[in-house]
Parts: sequence; C-alpha cells; structure tokens
Amino acid sequence: MKVVVPAGSNLIDAARWVGGSCWLELAAFQRLSRQMATVGLDDAVRVALWSVRSHRDEMASAWHRRLPELREMPRSDFVLAPTDGDRWLEGEDAPDSVIDTVTAMLAALDERYAAHQLVAVGPADGPVAATLVRARQLLAEDVDALGAFSA
Repeated sequence: MKVVVPAGSNLIDAARWVGGSCWLELAAFQRLSRQMATVGLDDAVRVALWSVRSHRDEMASAWHRRLPELREMPRSDFVLAPTDGDRWLEGEDAPDSVIDTVTAMLAALDERYAAHQLVAVGPADGPVAATLVRARQLLAEDVDALGAFSA
C-alpha cells in the first residue's frame, strides 16, 4: 500500500500566510498594550491581559521563526497585514468592553488558525502545523482565563 501526502501551498503563498499571522499577532500585542492602559480597568483584568499579551508575543516570534530565511526572500518582506482577519484591529474600548473585544480578537485568530490547519498538510508544513497546535492551545488558555471576567 502506498500513502500519498498531498503537497501544501507553494513556498511564497505559505510564507505570506505565516507572515500575515506574525503581523496579526504583533497587531494584537499592540492593541493589548493600549487596552492595558485603559483608565478604570480592574487590576485583576490587567494581570489577565498581561498573560494574553505575553502569548501574542510568543506566537509572533514563533511565526517569524517559521518564515523562509533566504537572501532572495527576506523575512521582513512577508510580515505584512493579511487581506483577511483584521476586523478587530480598529477602535478604542471602554473598560467594560475590553474583555469582549479581546475575546473576539482571540476568536478571530483561532478561526484563522483552524482554517489553516486543514491546508498545512504537506511534508514541509510540519513546523507550521506544530506552531498552529501551540497557537490554538494558547488561545484556548487565554479564552478560559478571560472567561472569569465576562459579564
């Protein structure tokens, strides 16, 4: 019996997706930094957001490490805003909506990652697939941690 593993995306498309994920995680990190400075935010919420922010930093670094490191394809060329998944980037939040906004942001990231798990199947996609598992694990932990503060 012969097992055939389907090819994943071509290198450029795969790198664009990874770079877009890196960009989104960096944008989430920046948004969380602004939200943590919100006047009137409870200290316990700030501590929870600190952990979420730390996870976004970890994942941005992880996605950056997954980008090609070739002279003709510098990593910086791929860390660009993706054409999808950025609805949650705009606007400022009142203290009572920060948890809802962050939860929606995490859900959007998880949706992006869940969809990509279906296509990260080629032989060269192993590192990305492993990073997707870690990313979704951290997102689940973050949602659970923020659930205690939901209305």
